[in-house]
Parts: sequence; C-alpha cells; structure tokens
Amino acid sequence: MAKGQSAPWPQTLLPSAVSHARIFTFGYDAYVVDWRGVVSQDRIAGHAWSLLAAISHYREADSTVNTDVAFIHIYQC
Repeated sequence: MAKGQSAPWPQTLLPSAVSHARIFTFGYDAYVVDWRGVVSQDRIAGHAWSLLAAISHYREADSTVNTDVAFIHIYQC
C-alpha cells in the first residue's frame, strides 16, 4: 500500500482503468529461515497450489471460469 492509502494500489487504481476488473491480492511467507534459524517447510509448489486453488474457488463460485486472468507480481523487500 502507498502511504496514506487504506487499500493496495491495484484495488484503488485499476478499477478506474478497467471498471469490470476484480482485484485479488495473494501473499505468502517467502522467508527461507526466520530469526530463530528455523527453516521454512513451505515450498514454491505449495504456494503455487494455494494460489491456483484460491483462484479456482472464486471463479467457480461466481461463474467467471471463462474470463481472462492477469497476474501482476510485486516484489517487496
């Protein structure tokens, strides 16, 4: 989110450009090792599966299975 904003930028900026867009954000813990030295058990395939399942669920729930999907990757440090 930008400073002073209450929602992520895609949610605030894209609807004005693409009025029929539905905006979702997806986050995951990308840390390999935490501050205690514990190695994460999460793998990229697990994150990908979670994203796929979430998209599938929403598209089936509102019959938008045949609409286009666009992905925007935002790297955040």
